[in-house]
Parts: sequence; C-alpha cells; structure tokens
Amino acid sequence: MQQRRLLVLDALRGFFILFVICIHAVSGVIYGNNAQALENVPLWQIILFAPLLLISTWAPIFVVISGMAQAYVLSGLILSKKAANALSLRNFFGGVLVTSLFLYLLSLVNMAFFHHPMDYAGEFRYTFLTGALHAGHWVPFDMRLLFYNDALSMISINGLLVTCILYFLWKINWIPRTRKASLLLLGVAASFFALSPLLHQKLDPIFLTAVENGHAGTAFFLRFFVGIGFSTFPYAAYGLTGAILGLFLAKRKEEIRLRRDGYRAATAMVLSSVVLMGITGFAPKDVIHHPYPFKMQLLVLGTILLACIWLILKLEYCTEGQRAYRAKKTVWLRRFGLLALTIFCFESVLSMLFSKAYCFLWGFDEAFPKTAPHILFFLALNVLFWTFVLKFWEKINFKYSIEWWISCLAGIVRGRPSARLQADAVLYKPCLLPEPVASPCPAGLENR
Repeated sequence: MQQRRLLVLDALRGFFILFVICIHAVSGVIYGNNAQALENVPLWQIILFAPLLLISTWAPIFVVISGMAQAYVLSGLILSKKAANALSLRNFFGGVLVTSLFLYLLSLVNMAFFHHPMDYAGEFRYTFLTGALHAGHWVPFDMRLLFYNDALSMISINGLLVTCILYFLWKINWIPRTRKASLLLLGVAASFFALSPLLHQKLDPIFLTAVENGHAGTAFFLRFFVGIGFSTFPYAAYGLTGAILGLFLAKRKEEIRLRRDGYRAATAMVLSSVVLMGITGFAPKDVIHHPYPFKMQLLVLGTILLACIWLILKLEYCTEGQRAYRAKKTVWLRRFGLLALTIFCFESVLSMLFSKAYCFLWGFDEAFPKTAPHILFFLALNVLFWTFVLKFWEKINFKYSIEWWISCLAGIVRGRPSARLQADAVLYKPCLLPEPVASPCPAGLENR
C-alpha cells in the first residue's frame, strides 16, 4: 500500500498559519497582546465576532494535524504487509524523536526571542527581539518565559506521546481494527481531560514556586505535564483525537463511519459545551488563558472536529477528478502549509518591523493607528510578503527553512531522505502515487 500526501493536512496548516499571521498582526502588533483589553469587551461585540473569536481558540488544531499525520503514515505503513515486516524501532521512532527534540528546543528559542509580549503569571513580560521592538528599547530578558508551554512544545510532546500509543496499538494488532483502536485512543484522550483539573490544582502551585525560586530542574520536569499555556494535560487529547482521524484516512473504505460517527461525536461535544455554558455562564476570560475550562475545551475540540471532518470528506473522499481540481485550487493555501513552522517562528519579528516602517512612512509617532483601513492594509502587507517569499522559495524546494533542517536530520536518523518539501511533486502533482524510494527503508514513509 503506497500512500500519497494528504491535501487536507497542508490545507489545514496553510489556512491556520494564515490566520496566525493575521491574528498576531492585530492582537500582538496593533493591540500589544493585551489580554486585559479582551476581558472588558462588551458582550454584543463578542456575539458579533463570535466566529473569529472561536477560531482564535483553535491553536490546538496544529496538534490535531500532527496526530492525524502520524497515524496516517504509520498505520498505512503497518497495513502494508511488506513494509510492516521491515519496520523497525529506528523507522518507527527515529523521525519523531528528532522532530520532537528539535521542536522542544525551538520552543525555548521562540519564547526567548520571537514570541509577542504576554501576560505570564500575573505580569506582562517581553521576549528579547520581538519584545524589544514592542518596547522600543532593549529590555532585560525574563527567564520565566522559558517555562511557558507554547504551541511548539505542545506539538513536540504530543508527537512523541501519539507515536508511543500507535506503537502499542501495532504490537497488540489493533491498527487494522479501526473501531477498537479509535475507542482506546478516545478513552486515553478522555482521561487527559478528566485528570487535567486535578493535576493543575495540585501541581501548578509547585511548578510556579519552582519557577520563582529558580529551581529549573523541577520546573522543566513539571512543564512536561502541567504549567501555564498549552500543557500536556489536557492538550494531549487533541493529538490523540487527530490520530483517530489519521486511522480512518489510512483506510479510505471507512468514509461512511467517519461521516456518521465523527459528526455525531463532534456535535455531541458542541451541544454539551453549550449546555454547560448555559448552566455555568460564559466570560471573555474563558478564551484568554490556557488551559481553557472544560466547557470551552469541549467547544473547541468539537468545532475543530467538525471542520476537519468536513474538509477531509471534501478533499480526500472524492473522485480523482474532483481531487485533482481541488488540489489545483488550493496550491496557494497548501504552499503556506508546507512552511507553517518557519512562518510561525519569524512572522512576529517581521510583522513588528513592518509596523515600525509603516508608522514611520505614514508619520505616526505613537502606537499603530487602530482604524479599519490601516489595519486591513497592514494585514494585506503581511500576507503578500509571505506569498512572494514562499513563491520564490519553492524554486529551491524551501531549502534552509526550519522544515528543511528537520527533514534532513530526521532523514539521517531514519536512513533515507524525505520528499515532503519537493515542491513540484507535493504542490502540483499530489494526486499521483509516490515513486518507490530507492532505499532500504519501506515505502510509504516519504509522506512524513
């Protein structure tokens, strides 16, 4: 069984990294990432902008995408008898170990240099580069920012966790049994949600005390489980949910069950969230600070599932003619998806530089003008910049991007090169089955 690259993965990454560019330009650059401002937003504005506000809570979708990709590739490989016989621990874990370690270290770099200023543990803190651009001068670096669980650390830890569970499912021969494997993954995901409040209540004070007292070893250890931001509890549940979708995608005959069971589960989550909000109420702070309360977790995961399932059915479960047409129409979006990680790391600094140049050219001495024409023009400027950069970068297969470095390192560990950044094949010929890879490694892994 040879696998081809999933359109849905790059399309989702592309859409949401574009959303990140825009939301960071507005919230981070124009409004200074001031969370307290959102807490004072009138209710009518929350209702009016509810769709955008909801999507802004979808940062965990990158974990869903990661889990989906891992389950699709590894289960597809296992379902191929010839490949499964040649599968080794090195092939199974090599790539994810390299990727997880790289992303975790990159998370520390991001929190040290690139992240927008943020409210952390009751105080507004600045990163070294982006923070200095916000403040207009160099500011002392706050080491406590290194203990924040950002999106990169979330993806890193979840990637390793999902792979370990998939390995267990392979060993007990449950990968071919999609229903049983999905129920186990769902049960583990539910346990992360169930245990999260208790663990945060018990361990967060210990974590914060360790951070304040400079006990780095204790703080870093606890950061793998709890803490401020996108902690493993409960956000690992998103990666496990994505893995369920990946299992279905590896067996395309599961379309009816995906449509029926997937929509039912997602709808049940959304309705349960609405009922809980009706009972306990809703406040803007529920969508500001991580981890979200359980009622918001249900809404976020449920709506993410609805969107993912709909897009999977549109892009993957269709005729070959429809797939080719939709692949052609989404090239621009999928190009962004290929370099989502590189964009995520550098868009904040570049957007701040653009804002400084913009204010200088228009003669604004103080803060960025908060009027619709200026904001819209600034958003267009950011998107156009990355559009042209990516268009030219694809001519050399995105060489020297962060994704390129990860692919090279993972390829060395796995013993064969990756084809994930070959722009011509991935962007313009995604409907063709990949050519067999001339290496001792099994076919199918080139999608990773």
